[in-house]
Amino acid sequence: MVYMTGTDLVVSPLCLGCAVIGSSFDQRESFELLDLYKDMGGNFLDTAHNYADWAHPEKSISEKTIGPWMKSRKNREQVVLGTKVAQIDLKSMHVRISREEIFMDVKECLQCLQTEYIDLLWLHRDDPRVPVEDIVGTLTDLNQKGYIRAFGFSNWDAPRLKAAWQIAGKTGGFAANQPMWSCARINNEKLGDQTVKVMDDEMFRFHDQVKLTAVPFTSQASGYFTKLATGNVRNGLMNIYGNIENQERFERIQECSRETGLSIHDISLAYLKSQSFPTVPIIGFKNKNQLTHNLEKMDLTLSKAMVEYIRGQNNLF
Repeated sequence: MVYMTGTDLVVSPLCLGCAVIGSSFDQRESFELLDLYKDMGGNFLDTAHNYADWAHPEKSISEKTIGPWMKSRKNREQVVLGTKVAQIDLKSMHVRISREEIFMDVKECLQCLQTEYIDLLWLHRDDPRVPVEDIVGTLTDLNQKGYIRAFGFSNWDAPRLKAAWQIAGKTGGFAANQPMWSCARINNEKLGDQTVKVMDDEMFRFHDQVKLTAVPFTSQASGYFTKLATGNVRNGLMNIYGNIENQERFERIQECSRETGLSIHDISLAYLKSQSFPTVPIIGFKNKNQLTHNLEKMDLTLSKAMVEYIRGQNNLF
């Protein structure tokens, strides 16, 4: 289990990405998948107030599915529940990050999730025009009122994260950061959404310095290394991950796979869980078999020597 920075939250080594809960899977199927995750030792759910508004006619369907599941299973106290507000409208680029908007959205989240509190509230995006002090003040008020137990940031850059840390401090409720990060290095300039923030050198050094928990999304790089091994990488994926660095890293992962008997996929995911600071990858899945496979290897980590070998001499992460 993993202790989240500066809090009493203890989470499983893998976080369940719930964007598909209630949308790609109906309620019955979603309940079965959530049961499977819980029964195999998972306790950390990652959703958002807008999951999956782009794929389902009913708003907040992910939250509205998780809430009834917790109620029917009577397991709210056994779940570490993370959800996100401060969404961005990519047309207007407006981020719902004012105090009034955050409070409004949190209260809606609580209704959808059928709970009195959120364990970990994420802010989904940032607006650099809004002072960090104001944002942290809002989150601190939510904590003091009992609406949330802790907070974190998703898609914030390193300087803003550092500023939030200086204000909140190690015991002020700031528990984690959620960047895009995987074992495969990303061609940042190729991302279609430039508001997405990727783990970079400055951010990594910050995590390492203060031992801040990282909860990376797209942690499996959409199976890039596995698909590379089978020659089944589509152009879109190659566009994001195709570079010399990843080709060299792929060759080292293959060597580690031959030495250990572990799959390329397992090594790639374990790489994240073996960092110098707490790291809890968010796992996505398309079916029960994919989810089961990841959970069977949930506790797998790599030696420091193997992590450094895969990383390569010229890379921090």
